Amino acid sequence: MRLINKLTFITIIMTTLFAFDGMSVGYDGGRFQSATFHNDQLIYGLDFLHANVSTEQVIETCQYYDYNNNCTQYYTEREDISASINVFMPRIGYKIPGSSSGKIDAYNQIEAYLVYPMVSIDIDDAGSETDEVEEVIEDIIDVMGFKISKIIQYNFNDQLALMAHVGFNLTIGNIDNDLVETAIDGRLGMTYTQLSLKFNL
Repeated sequence: MRLINKLTFITIIMTTLFAFDGMSVGYDGGRFQSATFHNDQLIYGLDFLHANVSTEQVIETCQYYDYNNNCTQYYTEREDISASINVFMPRIGYKIPGSSSGKIDAYNQIEAYLVYPMVSIDIDDAGSETDEVEEVIEDIIDVMGFKISKIIQYNFNDQLALMAHVGFNLTIGNIDNDLVETAIDGRLGMTYTQLSLKFNL
């Protein structure tokens, strides 16, 4: 995926970041996550994920052997290995109003998102050898997707509402790297459900 497309996508979101009349927070997997800003029919957000793993590897090498070929002296070397990943997930969408009845509103929603990863692998004395590995991992995670959903919204009052999402999530990605001899395209589609609390200004 071209970098210019990512920057354009993020710029569109950031230029409207401070113009919103409501915010919703999704509840999924036993915790609140994925804040979404509402500006009339437009919705947008920017999710962030960080993970870091570090370990120390001990390598023992025999330096001297006796006459029976038994090692009598070892050389111990310690190697620090760490890997971290930062994933930015900008998204933007549009709500299409539907029917309403009393305190219940229904509408359709379409949303597009990008997954922009930044991978860092640090191994002692490896130097630039990890650069190609980082590039391959980033290429695998670098995907885009679309969500199409039906949303039922129950309005407790003018400032608070509960939203139920039922939809389909399609993720599209490709691997086109010098280390991979052929280009690989992939798609993953799945249904999803989610609850959200919406706060109106």
